[in-house]
Formats: sequence, structure tokens, C-alpha cells
Amino acid sequence: GDAGTTYCIEVEGEEVWTECATAYECTPGDGWDYGCMGEVCVWDGEKLTWDGWSEPECNTPLVVNLDGAPLRFEAAAAPAFDINATGECLSTDWPTLPWLALDRDGDGVIEDGRELFGSGTRLASGERAAHGFAALAELDSDGDGQITAADPAFAELVLWTDGDGDRRGELRELVPLAEVNLVAIDLGYTTRVECDERGNCGRERASFEFRGASGAIERGEIVDVYLPCQ
Repeated sequence: GDAGTTYCIEVEGEEVWTECATAYECTPGDGWDYGCMGEVCVWDGEKLTWDGWSEPECNTPLVVNLDGAPLRFEAAAAPAFDINATGECLSTDWPTLPWLALDRDGDGVIEDGRELFGSGTRLASGERAAHGFAALAELDSDGDGQITAADPAFAELVLWTDGDGDRRGELRELVPLAEVNLVAIDLGYTTRVECDERGNCGRERASFEFRGASGAIERGEIVDVYLPCQ
């Protein structure tokens, strides 16, 4: 047969030899670190495999991609935005796609991360959401796994593009979902990690349905982004 390879690795202070194989999912020492998240090659007791991690200090709001444009980020600007609603991180890079937002206090302005969907969101339990889809799931009043017009909060959801760069979501920048013909957001997400050189990442992803120009139902992507302080 073909020649194989075995590795001697250290596990909890002891030397362990891996199985002899012609191909491995990864090799010891392999890994990548993009600041907000990364992966490292580990021995799980049976095989070498990738183990992912994320940095809890990174901030995770949802963005909405209606037109299929690539998810990119603009370098942090001077105006402050308290993205995690703790006062600890006032400057991050900014996505080119709009945020999904909810004016929770009804003042007509998106002021900080409490009014986005991510780690700045306080759940009904009082805990912070682990990610944007956990925050959004609390609006699923009928428990069907989607956010639709059947859920009362759907009518209050908006897309926020910070057109003037002041990091303040004013009424003229807030677009109700009905205006872009968005009809349903799926809560069932998959994980696909893509990061840029500054440590900004997209991770959890789900689809949403909207009515296109022809009137037919089309699908777009909603992404939870992980942003380190800059």
C-alpha cells in the first residue's frame, strides 16, 4: 500500500503517537488566528482535527446582505459607537452592509449595540446574547423558526446604513424591512468563517427571503460579524 505518516504529539504532558495515515485533516502546528477567531489542529483522542475558537471580547452584531455584495469593512472612524453597550469598546471597523436594528427605546435613533442584534443585546434572562441569532430568536413569538410579519416585532425591525459616518442611526437612515420587501428571516444558521487582515470576521450565517423586482421570492444572507476593538 501507500506509505503513511504518524506524528508524535504531546497531550497533557505525555507523548502520544497518532495513527499511521496517508492523509490527515490537518497536521500538528497548523492553525490560524485572525484576532476575533481562529482554528488550531488538535488531537481529539482518535484523529487530528480542526478546533475553532472565538474571542469573547469581540462584538457580534448581524448585518443583512440584500444584493450579494461581498462583506467588507471600513477602517474605524473618529466618531464613537458603543457597540457592546458596555462603554469598553467605542471604536471598531464598520461593515459596508447595513445592520439589522430595532429602536428598543422608541426615541427614533439607534444609539448603541443594545439596539443591534448581537453580544450587546440583553436577553429576557438578563444575560448577554452569545451571538446575533440568539438575540434575534427572542422575537420569534410563534416559535416557527423564522422572523416574519406574524411576529409583532417584525414591523419594528429596520436596516441601518450609516450614510453620514457619524455612528448614530437617525430616522432618515433607518429603512423598515417592508420597504425592501423582506418577508422572512431564518433563525437556523450555519457556520462559515471568513476574516480580513484586521481581524474582522463573518461567522454564523442564515438566509432570508425577500420579494425581488420581478415579484418572485429571492434569498439573501444575514451574517453575524465579529469585530475587535480598534
